[in-house]
Amino acid sequence: GGARGLHGRVRGEQRLASRARALGIASCGPARSGRGRCRLLPGGSRDGPGPLKALRIEREAMTKKILVTEDLVQEGIDLLREHGCTVDFLIDPTADELAGAIAPYDGLIVHPNTVVDAALLAAAENLKIIGRAGVTVDNIDIDAASERGIIVCNAPNSNVISAAEHTMALLLSAARRIPEASASMHAGQWRRADFMGSELYGKTLAIFGLGRVGGLVAE
Repeated sequence: GGARGLHGRVRGEQRLASRARALGIASCGPARSGRGRCRLLPGGSRDGPGPLKALRIEREAMTKKILVTEDLVQEGIDLLREHGCTVDFLIDPTADELAGAIAPYDGLIVHPNTVVDAALLAAAENLKIIGRAGVTVDNIDIDAASERGIIVCNAPNSNVISAAEHTMALLLSAARRIPEASASMHAGQWRRADFMGSELYGKTLAIFGLGRVGGLVAE
């Protein structure tokens, strides 16, 4: 086991040395506090296209850049950053503002007011994935994204509990005629007998569409 581990380590160091030579770096040592110890080959420059710049470009290429156009909860932002993503915000941009900013980003997270059409995707040179922070994707041109190999995903369960609860609230409100009774009270009237409503107890509820929300309403 020890011999195999040593052999694997030697092979790893050989690959590292080969890659360093390709970048113009003569030798690299173990990282300390996140930094490797490297010695430049002759001709290396900190300002020109030398090994340090090449190494920096390679490191930046490994960091995924995400552009967000809506206010997300902090937990979601923290999760993206924990996975090594750089997260930038452009809240409620115009179409021109978004088209002018999108080019360097790998990912885009949008809300329903952000239209992602073919024109925007043409400007998104580096885009690989679009996330809709919600259920519907009506604001995203799925066909245009697919043609460019861009993944489109949503969060289908993000608000189903709230939607099911809201459905029940409207159901009870309609059965008890609460809107009409409220309007009557605001008009200074007291028509209690007109707004007795109906009890739901013992009634049969018809649900058209047993998807995620309908299923929760049924439960």
